[in-house]
Amino acid sequence: MVSFGSPRSHAGKAHQSSASAPCCAVVPLQLACREEFRASSRNRARHLQIASLVGLLQLFRQRRTLSLVRARAHASSRPVLQLCFDINKTIVMEDSSGRKSARELCNEALADATWGSVRGGRWEFSGAPLSLEAPDQGLISYSAWVHELFRNRPVDASDFSSLTTSRSRLAKAKEERDRLRGSFAEEGGAAPAEVAQLLQPMLSQLLIPEVLRSSPAMEAAGLAGRDTWFILPSFLAAVRELLQSDGLEQVRVSLHFRTFGSDLPAVAKEFNAFVKGEHPLHPDFCCNEDDDLELELDLANRFGSYFRDSEGPMLALGADLSGCQHREEVAEKIRSQGARLIDGYQAIHDEVREISSKGQAWCFRDYWSFWRDQAEAAEAGKLLTVSEDFHVLYMDDNARGPDGHIVDVRDRDGKRLAWPEVLAAGQVVRAWPLAALSDPDYFKNLIQSALRRVRRGDLQL
Repeated sequence: MVSFGSPRSHAGKAHQSSASAPCCAVVPLQLACREEFRASSRNRARHLQIASLVGLLQLFRQRRTLSLVRARAHASSRPVLQLCFDINKTIVMEDSSGRKSARELCNEALADATWGSVRGGRWEFSGAPLSLEAPDQGLISYSAWVHELFRNRPVDASDFSSLTTSRSRLAKAKEERDRLRGSFAEEGGAAPAEVAQLLQPMLSQLLIPEVLRSSPAMEAAGLAGRDTWFILPSFLAAVRELLQSDGLEQVRVSLHFRTFGSDLPAVAKEFNAFVKGEHPLHPDFCCNEDDDLELELDLANRFGSYFRDSEGPMLALGADLSGCQHREEVAEKIRSQGARLIDGYQAIHDEVREISSKGQAWCFRDYWSFWRDQAEAAEAGKLLTVSEDFHVLYMDDNARGPDGHIVDVRDRDGKRLAWPEVLAAGQVVRAWPLAALSDPDYFKNLIQSALRRVRRGDLQL
């Protein structure tokens, strides 16, 4: 009997064991489901966060685009001011092409502003204060007298031999002028003692302070190993003042650097260091990244070069025409370098006007050979076209009466403007290196004066 009871007892235990197995399996399954639910919840939350960020980014882009559209619309409605600066002896007291040192250019600056009279074939100091304009009738500056002594005559281009002889004569005359003017305030020079004593203070203004010469920023600005500044400190201070003032809110400004010479790469290196906040004189300043103003000098993309001959002017964007002698050479260089050529007064005026309206910094190389061959006549000099739809301030130490000398001012159709009209409109100012070295506000005052003229709409033609 017992034997019957035992099997039933074992069967009951087996039954209980098999019945309890599913209950044990539920626990890990529930945990897995809960973990999957939590992971799914975290993923949904993460996706929501990403979606929110994407939405915010899109909203920011939309608002940024709207701001740029509004800024550009505002920019297009502002009056345009083209600020043009000659380089050598205007914002830089060196001339690598002319092989002139800072000392020689300081001598020339004094010779330009010292006035006297001619007696017995000799120039004698009048005792008048230094100035760029004659303080009295009958007076002539030492520089002007030297130019009279070694006056240029246009080259004879009738044949190659005559052309070569004429250019050789011009070169010798220029060499003598440069020698006399470049040593004006030196011992044995023509400067009176009261003028000669100004030379050393001028040179001292160019010295880089000892504390800055070991600055890492000197390398970035291309100034490593130098004892003197390259770009004048007063010029950089004026540009900084312009950028930090409210003038740009009302006027669309562009900067054009122009030269006959080869100093543009060095100017670009130092100026770009200044714009980027890497200049030793302005370590606390950096031009803001602003789509409305592009001040970095980009010689690869914002460079123009002029060519001039008796047929008229040409402007190449993206190629250097300074070595070209004929229009055929110009055409070949344009083709080989993939540059763009603008031909004629009207086309050049419209192109430069368009460039000026973009608020950019540009470099232009002017065509010296034609100016030299035409005996440095103004109508063969640096072309500057003006019109009623934009304002210009051009600064050059050689811009002087009676006709402009180095700058050729014309309207859009190529008609030359009378020099008194140009001066009255404030479109050209003769730069004075003596003032630029001694007065830290020299350039600033000239730029601010131009801005006030633009705000008033005071443009004469």
